[in-house]
Amino acid sequence: MATYEFLCRRDGVITVRLPVGQAPASLTCPGCHDAARRLFSIPQVLIGDSRARRVIAATEATASEPAVVAAPHGRLRPSTRRPTADPRTAGLPSP
Repeated sequence: MATYEFLCRRDGVITVRLPVGQAPASLTCPGCHDAARRLFSIPQVLIGDSRARRVIAATEATASEPAVVAAPHGRLRPSTRRPTADPRTAGLPSP
């Protein structure tokens, strides 16, 4: 499948996915039912290293599907450590 773009004078750019080589020269606009002519644009080629592409893809994914978080940002979770009576050992990590 390839992504094709068509330009409607009234509604703007229409993006359609069709089998490769089967895009017509014009398409009926789904909004206003006028003829939309096919645009020719550069193919979407992946450029850059794989790490950068993964970061960009993850950023785009969070726009529509945000990750579930345990607590609101900026708030600390309640401490699970028991308070100690000796203030000298209060800052030490628990075993």
